[in-house]
Amino acid sequence: MEDSINLKKRILRMREANNTDNVIINPKTFNVKDSVPRKLVKENVFTNSNASINNISENINIKSNTDNNFSSIKNTKKTIQYNYNAQFKLLGTKFNEAVEVILELNDRVKNLEKIVYLKENITLKINQNTNNYKIKLGVSLAFIILVLLSLLFLQYDFDFSSIFKVDVWIFLNPIIRMVFYISAFCSVGTYIYLIHFNRFLENKQKSYCFCLIERSSIIGCIISFLSFLSIPGNMGGDLKSIIDPELIKLTLETISGKAALFSLLGFIIIYFSCLKQSIVFYLLSFVGISSLLLSFVMFGHSTKHGLVGQFLIIIHLVGLSYWIGALLPLRKMCNFIDMEKLKIVAHLFGIYAIGYVGVLITAGLIFSYILLGDISALFSTDYGNVLLIKMIIVSILLSLGAINKFKIIPNLSIDQNLGLKRFKKSIQIEILCVLSIFFLTSLLTTSLILPMGT
Repeated sequence: MEDSINLKKRILRMREANNTDNVIINPKTFNVKDSVPRKLVKENVFTNSNASINNISENINIKSNTDNNFSSIKNTKKTIQYNYNAQFKLLGTKFNEAVEVILELNDRVKNLEKIVYLKENITLKINQNTNNYKIKLGVSLAFIILVLLSLLFLQYDFDFSSIFKVDVWIFLNPIIRMVFYISAFCSVGTYIYLIHFNRFLENKQKSYCFCLIERSSIIGCIISFLSFLSIPGNMGGDLKSIIDPELIKLTLETISGKAALFSLLGFIIIYFSCLKQSIVFYLLSFVGISSLLLSFVMFGHSTKHGLVGQFLIIIHLVGLSYWIGALLPLRKMCNFIDMEKLKIVAHLFGIYAIGYVGVLITAGLIFSYILLGDISALFSTDYGNVLLIKMIIVSILLSLGAINKFKIIPNLSIDQNLGLKRFKKSIQIEILCVLSIFFLTSLLTTSLILPMGT
């Protein structure tokens, strides 16, 4: 009995030591003889305990793996859903960008169509104007040739004495001289304009400038020829004298006649220099411009004061050519679409004008003082009065230039339409001022006498 109790106590202690509850022993039915050996019982107990522990740990591992797999599935699902949303948002953003690009391209295509259509219209108008100009020029030349031939070869007995008693050259000389100034400054000034701003101009603007030079040169050739004929006409005092061989021969020996031929040669060279744009033709244009400027200082008031007067006249003419030659091209640029280049050219023109106009005014004032000899002659002589009116108009012209530089041109960036309208109107007023100056200058050089003692 005591042996069984001791055995029971040992088994209980063994269970407590190994944390097992798998073996239950009934002490009433337990028989020592029928029991297994102590060693075997101990091995069975430990084997069952280890198996139970392994099963429990496997179940725990399986459960933890299952939980991990389930949580990873949830995370994967969330990630997939987030990726789908992000991709959808990205797709929507790209679609909106694509739509914006398509709309922008559509607007650009429309603008290009407008530009191409406008260029075609401009080209068509230029061709039409060129053809009309050629026709008018041909008809005018033919009419002049017919009139000259009729005067030379036709036999007539009409009495023109009542007409020829009037000295028509008093009216014709200022007109011829004024047109000569216009053609000379347009051709020379436009070349100076191209030298400064050629890199900012489009092909159509360059074409307009060269077309302006060609037309001015053709008109200059005609006027130079008429200027040459006006010399024998002034000698004879009537219209018939322009075809008098003796007077024409005498004209060839005068300095004024040679100056007219020099100007004719200059206009011809300038015209042919426009036929092709290359270095050789640019050098040719320089020769033509030099010949044309030389014709201004070969006779007239500049010859009375030697090289100083001639040098002042050339400087004055170059500065005036820069200003006048830019008016028509700038006015034409107002009709084009590219406003950015107009702003750049107008701004640079104002900057360069500071130097050119400064030289122009300085040379003009010095030469005027040399011609008058005294400031009081501005008020006491006819020549001085006309010169004073010319100075007033020049002052108005300078004021308009200052308004353009400091007010109108900056407004092009603020209100484009209003600034463009004001700029174009200002240029038109400047052109009227220039024409007035040309007319007064023609009177000073052909019809009025210098004050005594100069």
